[in-house]
Formats: sequence, C-alpha cells, structure tokens
Amino acid sequence: MDNIQSAIDIKGGSLFNQAEVYFDDLFLKKLPPLPAQVRDILVKLAPFWAICMIAFAVIQIVFGSLAVLLGLLGTLLSIATLSGSSVIRSVLGVVQSIVGLALGALILIYLARSLRGLFDRKAAGWQALFRAEVVSLIYTVFSWAMTILISVMSLSGLGAIMGIGSSIVALPIWLILFGLGFYLLFQIKDMYARENA
Repeated sequence: MDNIQSAIDIKGGSLFNQAEVYFDDLFLKKLPPLPAQVRDILVKLAPFWAICMIAFAVIQIVFGSLAVLLGLLGTLLSIATLSGSSVIRSVLGVVQSIVGLALGALILIYLARSLRGLFDRKAAGWQALFRAEVVSLIYTVFSWAMTILISVMSLSGLGAIMGIGSSIVALPIWLILFGLGFYLLFQIKDMYARENA
C-alpha cells in the first residue's frame, strides 16, 4: 500500500503542487479571509469532516463495485442481442465505473492518511486532505464528461437531450461546491503550517 502511495505521490506531485500554487493565489490573495473564530472552528471540525468523507468514499467504492458487475452483465446482454449502441453505452459505463473505483480508492487512501495529521494539526494532514479534494474534483469532472458521452452515444433522442441537459445544469453546481470546499480548506492552511513551525 505504501509503495502504491509513494508512486502516486511522485507522479502526481507536480499536479498537486501546481494546483496548490494556483489555489493559494486564488483563495488566499484574491478572496477575503474568514474571521479567526470561524477558522478555529473549521480546524476543529476538519478531522470529523474527513471521517464523513471516508464513510462516503467507502459507500462509493461498494456501489461502484456493484456498478461494474452490473455493467459487465449489461455489456454481455448487449453483445448477445447484437445491439451496437447498447454495447457502446455499456462499455462506457463499465469504463466510468472502473475509473471511478480507482479514483475512489485513491481518495480513500488520502483521507485515511489525513486523519492523524488533522487531529495533530500537522501540515501533512492538510496536504493529504487537499490531495483528496483535488482527486475528488478530477473524479467529478471525469464522471460528468462520461455522462455526457454516454448520453450522446445512447442515440435515444429525448433521453439524450435530458441527460445532456441535466449534466450541463449539474456542472456549475458541482464547481461552486468544490470552489467553496477549496476556499474553506485554504482558509485553514496556515493554521496547520503554524502548528509545525
């Protein structure tokens, strides 16, 4: 497990570092800071927020596993009925589920690594929580793109229009929620660095 994690840290390190520099500039220099009392409350709640996210990640992995199994069954049935668009849709669904499982496992690893550091108020805990949030954002954007692709490939007229429409409406909502999450996360960043100084 540690070998996998260290390989991910090495390969993804520059992505996370670039994202951190960008978000530092955006959320710490361009937006107003929160009052100190609110930041203290957020620091106290951060470990418990990570525990809740771990529970959701475990649920996502369990249901993702079921989605892969059902997707494989659907793919086999589509092949048996010789339905071309159904096969493509099923294969794309399986790909989406497998990538979702991989990203969900990565999120779970980062969240688990963040707990001790968040309770001890160490910068390593904040870093792991930040990385979990970045991977969550990547997963959400990937899932959104795959949903649109599957809707387009379904070639079912009204169903495709409804799928694309709901995906277009959902994206700004998700981006606002992630923006708020990153804003709150970066508001407490210096409190973890200060504890280690």
